[in-house]
Amino acid sequence: MKKVYLMLIFLVQVSVAFSQTHFTKGFIGSGFNQMNLVVVRAQIDGVGPLEAGDEIAVFDGNLCVGAVLLTKTLNPDDSLTFVAFAASSEEAGDQAGFRQGNKMYFRFWDSSAGIEYHNVIPIVTDNQGVVIPNSFEPNGTAYINASTANTTKTWTDLSTNSWDDPGSWDPEGIPEPFNDVIIPAGLSQYPNILAAGSAFCGNLQLEAGATIVIASLTSGTGSLIVSGDISGAGTMTARRFIPANGWHLVSSPLSGQTIAGFLSANSAIPTKDVTKRGMMDYSESADNWNDYFTNSSSGSIGLGKGYCVRRSTNGVVNFLGTIADGNVQSTLSKSNFGWNLIGNPFTSAIYVRQEVNGFLTVNEAKIDPSFLALYLWDPVADKYTIVNNSEGQSNLASGQGFFVKAASAGNVTFTQAMQVHQTDAPFKSAAIQWPSVVLNAKAAELTGSTKINFNEEMNLGLDPGYDAGIFRSGKGFDIYSKLVTDNGVDFMVQALPGKPGDSYIIPVGVDAVKGGEVVFSAQTTNLPAGYDVLIEDKLTNTVTNLKNGELYVANVAAETKGTGRFYLHVGSSVQTKISELTKEEIVVYTIGQTLYVKGNVSSDAQFLVYSIDGRLVNQVAAKSQNLNQINIAGYSPGIYFVNIQDEVKHKPVKFVVGK
Repeated sequence: MKKVYLMLIFLVQVSVAFSQTHFTKGFIGSGFNQMNLVVVRAQIDGVGPLEAGDEIAVFDGNLCVGAVLLTKTLNPDDSLTFVAFAASSEEAGDQAGFRQGNKMYFRFWDSSAGIEYHNVIPIVTDNQGVVIPNSFEPNGTAYINASTANTTKTWTDLSTNSWDDPGSWDPEGIPEPFNDVIIPAGLSQYPNILAAGSAFCGNLQLEAGATIVIASLTSGTGSLIVSGDISGAGTMTARRFIPANGWHLVSSPLSGQTIAGFLSANSAIPTKDVTKRGMMDYSESADNWNDYFTNSSSGSIGLGKGYCVRRSTNGVVNFLGTIADGNVQSTLSKSNFGWNLIGNPFTSAIYVRQEVNGFLTVNEAKIDPSFLALYLWDPVADKYTIVNNSEGQSNLASGQGFFVKAASAGNVTFTQAMQVHQTDAPFKSAAIQWPSVVLNAKAAELTGSTKINFNEEMNLGLDPGYDAGIFRSGKGFDIYSKLVTDNGVDFMVQALPGKPGDSYIIPVGVDAVKGGEVVFSAQTTNLPAGYDVLIEDKLTNTVTNLKNGELYVANVAAETKGTGRFYLHVGSSVQTKISELTKEEIVVYTIGQTLYVKGNVSSDAQFLVYSIDGRLVNQVAAKSQNLNQINIAGYSPGIYFVNIQDEVKHKPVKFVVGK
């Protein structure tokens, strides 16, 4: 009979694969390197076998990687009754399938009762009935005999306070996704989920007086995913580590805490002007930050709402309350520009760009298509960064706040299926590596950048989820680009095809309230062979190749705004398509602890650095005939001059070393 099963796998799979209604697979299409699963028995304890209209799904953790709708009853007394379906494996890290070797978890959907069962215990065999490991194998086949069972685990205080201590549970063993969990009242100690810990359970009953603590360190934050229902009057504490003296966008993974209660529980949030605390939220209608909260501020901290917080010392912020039970909706306003500060409402990371369950996928229609991204504040770089389909992390940490730009007033939805364990998910974005050009600009101490990514599937016009409009810094200095096929929006990130032989002319915008010198530079990553990167200044009729560390210095007027002066030329043979370079005077500028001297000199040139009182501080021989660098680390703050000894006479040039 086993051979008959194998022969029928494909036929049965085709008849049912697109019909399931309760479970949603986490991949699109037929999947990748499928594993065939032949279910010969599926029984609900005390109820009977699954019937027509019921469903079976297989999960890798919290991700549904295969599901099937039954068209007949799985009669355990009839060996000809079975159902087959396929599970999809992950392809190139796309998080849309199982990972080889991970444990298989099954769930049932009883359609007539409207109940989802996660407490399913499978017996896994080969086609000869020999028990094999319960694990995913690409292109493999397994036979499944599954039934529900009493899988409840109860917390005890007989061992340590670690959730991951098997001896702290009755019966012994760490809970898995099929285990219901009870945390009773009246114990001497309660479970802590460590900063590197990943906790799972089915239903969670947290009795009044009981608690769970989720820890956080610099290395990461603990994670808890509850796949079933939540009951009981107990509360939890979720912690999130943040470094000192920087503003951080955060959101609470728990509900029920007041703003005043949060501030009381977090004394390291600093006080300003007697009553104001280092915490605020954002007003979409005013397109600005609201005033700082005080200890007497009214209102509660809502799930899915974002806040801006700082600490005076390195450490954690403490959220207290109850865990989200089901999906969470967060309100979007659109009375002004549509910028809304929201955040991850779960006690685990969430998918950002997973093809079915990702936040951007689920909420695509709710976000302005030119801004289909998450905007995170990076306190180290002192700027907003992008997370979308071409930029940043695949997952977003628990407790992370972020901005989105609403397409219209409404709601975004955080679904339970978005939840994923990743305890080291960064508390800010981190770039992924497409071929790219980052154009940097520096004006005094202010900096900005705009990025061009390359992928052959992109277009010259808008690619929603890959291009991202600018979220201005508010500091009076911004740099951005226009799409090659302009749609009227200024972009922080745009994506272009980047095919061999292509070349692009990209308008670059500069907004500079104060004006003055602007220093342009470029960073390139894995550019296609033969690509150059040049910046054209139409006002001065100059072109500079930025690809090999070259810099270009331009003077801009105060209140400069918009495009029309600067253009970025990227691609093949761009040198032959624009005017020849014109000679420039010697210019000097500092970036960090490096002095740059730009201008044509001979190979015998010497650079002499003098302090304002005429003392010779340094003498350096030229290493380049166009751009030279001098290390100024250790220079005292003040005014200096660099004098160039060369065949051609040059005037001494002043520069300033700041504090």
